[in-house]
Amino acid sequence: MCGRGIIVPVNGPPTDSTRRSYDKIANAYTARFGRELDDKPFDREFLDAVADSVPRPGWCVDLGSGPSHIGAYLARWGLAILNVDTSHEMLRHASVLVPDGVQVQADMRALPFADRSIAGIIAFYSLIHISRTELMTTLVELGRVLAKDGVVAVAAHAAPPGNRTDQPMSALHVEEMLSEPVDLDFHFYPAEVLGGALRSLDFNLVRATERDPYDTQVEAQTRRAYVLARNRP
Repeated sequence: MCGRGIIVPVNGPPTDSTRRSYDKIANAYTARFGRELDDKPFDREFLDAVADSVPRPGWCVDLGSGPSHIGAYLARWGLAILNVDTSHEMLRHASVLVPDGVQVQADMRALPFADRSIAGIIAFYSLIHISRTELMTTLVELGRVLAKDGVVAVAAHAAPPGNRTDQPMSALHVEEMLSEPVDLDFHFYPAEVLGGALRSLDFNLVRATERDPYDTQVEAQTRRAYVLARNRP
């Protein structure tokens, strides 16, 4: 592996089951999803709108970055990418996909950044590992580090396969992923829930929408939610 080193906060790296699971599947995950945006025009259009909205200059955090294929896409827009993930192995891959980025091993619920220091936060399928009981406190933490007029963008599974968003299952426990044993909880967030939570924290909601899944060869058959909001100046 190449690229910059991985910064570990002074309180040490996270040690929960989510980190251990993603450390285990990092290689297979990167091989499977590293180029997934090639087949997702809706996601590319959404990310284009996000990139256009992030204030310059400033850091753009790929939150729960995994291998940072999302960060790599945004870097093409000239954004300075700061990859944050609990998984050390995922960040090793991120250092390759975004060689000019910075990698920080940290928990999104307690970010090691100063108040108002981040221009943009992109959380693509990372809040799905935050439970409903922790959602608001996690969003408050994102708001703490986000600059005035900074933006936050979220993509999430809105409902499990076959579930309508008006009758959602709130969570799903997974014990196998990419042919490896894991211990992961996936939480489902319709756009209405995410948008409502951000509005309640005084964010200006720019966009909240959903889409049906692409073909089974492209992604899991779950309805997808996308939300873009701007911090109040």
